[in-house]
Amino acid sequence: MAKQATKSILSSFTLSDSQKQKVVDKPTERRNKLLGKLDEQILAAEAALNGEEYFGTKTVTEVDEDGTRTSTTVPKRVIKWFYTNNGSEWLLELKYGNRVLPLAKDKTAIVVGDLENMVPVLKQVKEAVAANELDNAIEAVLSKK
Repeated sequence: MAKQATKSILSSFTLSDSQKQKVVDKPTERRNKLLGKLDEQILAAEAALNGEEYFGTKTVTEVDEDGTRTSTTVPKRVIKWFYTNNGSEWLLELKYGNRVLPLAKDKTAIVVGDLENMVPVLKQVKEAVAANELDNAIEAVLSKK
């Protein structure tokens, strides 16, 4: 009797063979990754303005001899995307992974001028990434692999 009740309830539903789709598409996923890295660069630029070194954090999982896993947060080195050109001006190169993004034909760096301008420029670049302006550059770097 219980089987009949279950069968009649299930038969009242509309069934489908579809599977759950990914909510985030690849370009959005890549854009979000770049936005996260830009946040790190903003923190690194703010630390450089204060004469300090910025270290990010990452979670490392270690397995003991007993087989127990422990997760710890450790500092990680953040490679700065900005540099000075013989001390005269500061430049900014955007990177996706370890590759420099092309910003225009044969142009890969943004001339920032003084280090004090680095944080505002990074924030403007972040807005450009959020507005999908660098999707083609990311795609160009990934297609070279």
